[in-house]
Amino acid sequence: MSLASEWLQASVGNAWRAAARNAALVLLMLAVLPAARADDIHVLAIPGAVTAVASVGCVETVTQPKLGTVETAKSSPSKTWLMFNSPAQQRDDQVFTVGAGTTQKADGAGCESVSNRTYVVSFDALPTVSNDAIAKSFKILMAAFVLAVLLESAFTLVFNWRLFNAFFVGKAVRTPIMFAGSLLFVQQAKFDLMATLLDAYYPRSGDTASNWLTLALTAMILAGGSVGVNRILVALRFRKEVREESKAPELSSTEAWISVNVDSAVRGAVMRVDVTPITSIQLDTVPATVGVIGGPKPSFFEVLTGSPSRIPRSGGITVSTAKIYTITVFDVAAGILYDVTGRKLDPGDIANPLRFAPRALVDFTVKVPKPPPV
Repeated sequence: MSLASEWLQASVGNAWRAAARNAALVLLMLAVLPAARADDIHVLAIPGAVTAVASVGCVETVTQPKLGTVETAKSSPSKTWLMFNSPAQQRDDQVFTVGAGTTQKADGAGCESVSNRTYVVSFDALPTVSNDAIAKSFKILMAAFVLAVLLESAFTLVFNWRLFNAFFVGKAVRTPIMFAGSLLFVQQAKFDLMATLLDAYYPRSGDTASNWLTLALTAMILAGGSVGVNRILVALRFRKEVREESKAPELSSTEAWISVNVDSAVRGAVMRVDVTPITSIQLDTVPATVGVIGGPKPSFFEVLTGSPSRIPRSGGITVSTAKIYTITVFDVAAGILYDVTGRKLDPGDIANPLRFAPRALVDFTVKVPKPPPV
């Protein structure tokens, strides 16, 4: 026999002997260890509390667990409750056995039809919220919802005012106005939503948690409107979502947004911006514009109040991705036409054709130089 054949036979023999040894160990463990009972009753308890485990007709014997105690309490002649009292720091599962029967014997010594039942108690370490805290938080959140609706209605009078629309439309002033008004209200009315919720869920022995920060957060919540407060109620499962929240309009795959900002060297010059679709050029011959890089950054004042030389003042002009456009700026006083790059167009010149990618947001800045003296 060759050396390879001898090695193969030895390897196979060793494998069979290892499998037989493992099987013997498994059988020995099954014989020594108690089999898991399919009829064990699993119960969830809270550490440090007395938990009603189950009710039986009659209790004859109780095998106490290693930690905690099992007590019995009769609620009627035919019903006995098993009450498990656990230590406050209990985390490990506890097992106990109860010899329970259907009814008590006539002589009072034992039970009829006794059978052993094994209970496995597991512990839920998550903190619980009292019913008082839940009721208090629901009341304060509903009050906040009503107040947010009233504040929205009150500020609508200001935001719909013709004078406000003439001077402040397109400017970032609504948010600070709503916040300032809400902050003034919560300070004067002493309505501190955040402090009240903190006291409900995290009671303190001393004064309430009200301070300038909780007042500011409360004002921010109210300034966010009824939609924001309703979102909190839905998140805490106090209310169901009854309607979809209003969303900003979204661009489709066939639309893009553009804006044109005219940077004129002449202060107060009147400029006309034209966005014109053209059909004389094939669509596939013009690359799709995704964005423009290199334009001047807006100043903080322009972000806050909006640029008077931007069209539109906020948002964008919706254009189709299936069309080609030219964008021109006409200096009304000088009678000079410029394309989107700031190049002067003579009579007969054609502006650069532009096509836009789906959902593109493109901001153009056209620098118009000072016209030559006449």
